[in-house]
Amino acid sequence: MANVMTSFVEVKNINKEVKDYILQFCDVDEEAKYYNTTVRVLDLVNDLYDTEFTEDDWWTVDWGYDNLGSKWMEFDWITIDDDSIEFNLQTAWSVPQGFFETLGQKLGSIHRDCYLLGSYEDESYEPMGAFVYDLYYDDIEDLEEEIDHDRMWEEDDYLESLHDKVDELKQDIERAYLDDLQNRIDNPQDYE
Repeated sequence: MANVMTSFVEVKNINKEVKDYILQFCDVDEEAKYYNTTVRVLDLVNDLYDTEFTEDDWWTVDWGYDNLGSKWMEFDWITIDDDSIEFNLQTAWSVPQGFFETLGQKLGSIHRDCYLLGSYEDESYEPMGAFVYDLYYDDIEDLEEEIDHDRMWEEDDYLESLHDKVDELKQDIERAYLDDLQNRIDNPQDYE
């Protein structure tokens, strides 16, 4: 059985069009409104990749690795409100970099200021890290720390300290992205 990789994603700087795009692939619980909706993964993948997968004709393992970055993926949860979208995505073995790159490009084409910011952790906590994706930019980095699994059982705060380090890495990656974005705005001739 594959290790499960969990990615925690924030869709930043959304607008109505981005929200509407995501909502078209969600089954919304009307009582909860946009909280804890279900995402129809096949419909989203078909739209992003211009494919025609069905419940009876799912993508192959090779197609998943080549295009999504994982043989399978499922949304554990997604919350949507007026100014934010957050979701938790589970995949086999690896971060679905191809999916995040494609989704970041799609959302950035809908609203130029929109980008994906997130973190990830394997169920064994190796690897852990952070990423950012938008229309023109991507960065993903593993936490450069050897995980002491024995310490997790001995020290209550150890796992929390690792999560703090991943949050710091995520903030660093976001700062680098925003610096690059500002450079693109200030020097558009360099990006033509």
